[in-house]
Amino acid sequence: MTERNRLSELAALTRQVAKLSPTTLIAAESRFVEDLGVDSLDLVALVLEVQERFGVTIDEDQIGSLRTVGDLLRLISEAPELRAA
Repeated sequence: MTERNRLSELAALTRQVAKLSPTTLIAAESRFVEDLGVDSLDLVALVLEVQERFGVTIDEDQIGSLRTVGDLLRLISEAPELRAA
């Protein structure tokens, strides 16, 4: 899966979990709280969905450092499960 495809999948999951409009523009630079209105519970739910969808493991300790969609995208891309594939 390419980085672009991952971003598209992540944007769709973010819209679903945060109950955002299908027309909400989500880019790697989009900030979860300030731009998208994602609260901490939604962010945890999103990480759980990401783990299931992409087959990766994300530490709970890493959730607090997620500020942008790109931050989460990097964690997905750098996951050992994906690098080994």
